[in-house]
Amino acid sequence: MTRRLFVAIVSVVAVTLLFVAIGFVTLARLDARSDTQDQLRTTIESFAPADCTAADPRSLARFGRRGGPSGREFGIVGVTPDGAVVALGQGPLPGPAPPFDVPTGLSVDLDVISGCDTQTGVVGSRAFAARALGQRPDGTWIVAVLSSPVASVLGPSPERFAVIAVVALALGAAVAWWLGRRFARPVQDVTDAARRIADGDLSVRVPVPAGDDELARAAEAVNDMASSLERSRLLEQQFLMSVSHDLRTPLTSIRGYADALADGTLDDAARGGQVIVAEAARLERLVRDLLDLARLDAREFTLEQRPVDLAPVVEGVVEALRPAATDAGVRIEAHGIDTAVWTVGDHDRLAQVVANLVENGTRHATGLVSVTVEAGDRRGREVRVTVDDDGPGIASEDQPHVFERLYTSRTGPRRGEAGSGLGLAIVRELVAAMSGEVRAESRGTGGARFVVELPAHEDPATVTPPG
Repeated sequence: MTRRLFVAIVSVVAVTLLFVAIGFVTLARLDARSDTQDQLRTTIESFAPADCTAADPRSLARFGRRGGPSGREFGIVGVTPDGAVVALGQGPLPGPAPPFDVPTGLSVDLDVISGCDTQTGVVGSRAFAARALGQRPDGTWIVAVLSSPVASVLGPSPERFAVIAVVALALGAAVAWWLGRRFARPVQDVTDAARRIADGDLSVRVPVPAGDDELARAAEAVNDMASSLERSRLLEQQFLMSVSHDLRTPLTSIRGYADALADGTLDDAARGGQVIVAEAARLERLVRDLLDLARLDAREFTLEQRPVDLAPVVEGVVEALRPAATDAGVRIEAHGIDTAVWTVGDHDRLAQVVANLVENGTRHATGLVSVTVEAGDRRGREVRVTVDDDGPGIASEDQPHVFERLYTSRTGPRRGEAGSGLGLAIVRELVAAMSGEVRAESRGTGGARFVVELPAHEDPATVTPPG
């Protein structure tokens, strides 16, 4: 990168100097042509008669023998009525004419000459001024032509410009080298860090350059990516350890009771069978939740999105879970189920979301879990399901993490964990798939609160079909 940046900057400086030189020389030449023509015009008008139609032939003869102003190439030519420029014979100019070669390509404008005006122009590398001195009887105009090489106004400028160009190129090369090293170092640091991350070293961090430019933002992005990957790896390790523990515990119970049944050492075979069935059901729930999460991660989880009234969904879940909650000494209350609250989502998955939240509240509650369904307060654009419990609540440091997989909070459940530990993670994924949001809060009166917000939908019965 340093070499390419060096070559690019030096090339830009060189091309810029080249264009400046070409532009300067071109403008200087145009100015020199204009200045030379103006000088010739002034000179020829100082001695030529103002009224060319009334010129005295004797004065013209004296003027011709004098040869015009010194320091210029001067001559007198004839211009025929058809515009051709010719050398003059004796005509009205007695005596020898001064030596003068008609410039190749000289063209005289009769309209200008016949009006006693001065014509200026450039032929080759010479500027000229032409003015009529009189007219012959045959209609040929006698024209004085004063010419001079175009003056050069560059002087010592080319040498000075060359010195300036060399200095500019040297400065450009020095700046290019410095910028190349300055820009290449952060890019190289990012490249090295990316390679180390690809090799599995997630602890690497990139020094962030000073400022708020693209290089600093790129370094910050790499550092954020490394931090996120490092945290994801840590969560993955914790997840695997937690799953292994959750799998090993019921398997140990199942194997122990199965061995006791096989050896005939278990006095209460029915009790052993009940334990095996319960632990097998626990394993089944864990595997089912793991499969659900895997499908959600792979975007293979199908949802049948359609208008759904949340009130009967909440009521059905509460009625289904009430017996188990009663056995655990927890009362479940449902509020807002008498009014239809419409949203768009998958009926079964909405029931799963509510059930997971209620089961989580039941495990932590002291004696009450309250479920409320209502229209939201954001101008009616959202509906809300709130699950409150009267347990110990959620610590502030735990709130950002309660929806992580198998996250263990500092305040454990009041009674033994009966779920898979993945219920809240599944809730978050399902709610997000249905364009909603879920959050955890601590109630001011104690206990925890989970709030699910979903897009509101109009009651289908009130919608007039098109046509």
